Amino acid sequence: DGNARQAAVRSGIPEIYAARQGQWLKKLPIVKTALSADLDEPDLRKLKRALEEIEIQIDQCREILGLDERD
Repeated sequence: DGNARQAAVRSGIPEIYAARQGQWLKKLPIVKTALSADLDEPDLRKLKRALEEIEIQIDQCREILGLDERD
């Protein structure tokens, strides 16, 4: 949606850091490309599935490391 702060919050970054982290993330090449890409519905669904798989992997890493979601 173009709102870096809200995107950071939705990704799990604490609100206190969200604005700064969101601005930093917007500078990454993959994020720049994603923001400028004109994706059709199949591509958006594929991207959404890939992001969901990444989230599962992150959760598994947190569990292995014994990290609470608030850490």
